[in-house]
Amino acid sequence: MSQYCNSYDTLISDIGGVLFTSKDGQTTNVDAHMFRQIIGTQSWYNLDTGKISNNEAYSLIAKQFSLCEGDIRDAIQNAVDGLICSREMFNLIAYLKPGRKIYAMSNMPSSIWEVVERTGGALWNMFDGIFISGTVGGRKPDFAFYHHILHETGAIPKHTLLVDDIRDNIVTGRCLGSGFTCILYDTFANVHQALRNLCGDPISRASEFLTSNAKRHHSCASASQIIHENICQAVPATYTGGH
Repeated sequence: MSQYCNSYDTLISDIGGVLFTSKDGQTTNVDAHMFRQIIGTQSWYNLDTGKISNNEAYSLIAKQFSLCEGDIRDAIQNAVDGLICSREMFNLIAYLKPGRKIYAMSNMPSSIWEVVERTGGALWNMFDGIFISGTVGGRKPDFAFYHHILHETGAIPKHTLLVDDIRDNIVTGRCLGSGFTCILYDTFANVHQALRNLCGDPISRASEFLTSNAKRHHSCASASQIIHENICQAVPATYTGGH
C-alpha cells in the first residue's frame, strides 16, 4: 500500500470563469468590448467591493460611457442570466474534498452573488468558506484580499492550491509569502489533469493505470505503428500481480 502523503491541504477556487461559466445571452446595446471596459472602471471596482450601491455604479458608468442607465442594467442582467453552473468542476472539487479544506474566492458584487448562491444551491455545502469581494471589501488581485482569506482560514500558502482564470490573480497568488501553487483555468480538461496530478497519489494512480490497461501495454514505432511483443506486457504484470 502506498504511504504517499499529499502536501496540499487547501484548495481555493474562483467562481466566475471557473465554477460558473458564461453563455451568449440576448443582444444588448452594450457590446462585449464595451462590457469589458465597463467592468474595468473604478466605479465597477467600487461596486465590486461594496463601496457604492448598484444604482450609484450604474449612474456613474452611464455618464462615463454616454449611455442610458437602462442599457447598463440590461447588460449586467444579461451577463448574470448567462451564467452557467459548471457541474463538472463542482464534481471535481467534491472528488478532491476528502482530506482538505475547500474555499471559493471571487470578485463579485453582493447583488450578483445572491443570484449565483441561489443557482448553486446545495453545491455550496461542500465549501468550508466563501469569500466575495462585495462583502469582504477587497478584490483580486489586491494583496489585502488574499491576506484576509489567509487570516480567516489559517491556510498556509505553500500547502494551498489556487485556481483562477485571470492571470493577474494568479501572479498575486504566486507572490504571496511562500506562494500558492496556482493553476490558470483555460479548459476544464487541463485543470482536471493538473489538480489530479497535484492532489492524487502517484503510486496508486500508476498502479490503477497499469491494472486497467492490462494486456494493452504495447510498444510503438516512431510512426505510431504498434509492435506486438511480450516484454511490455510481462513487466507491468510482474508488479501488479496480473497474468
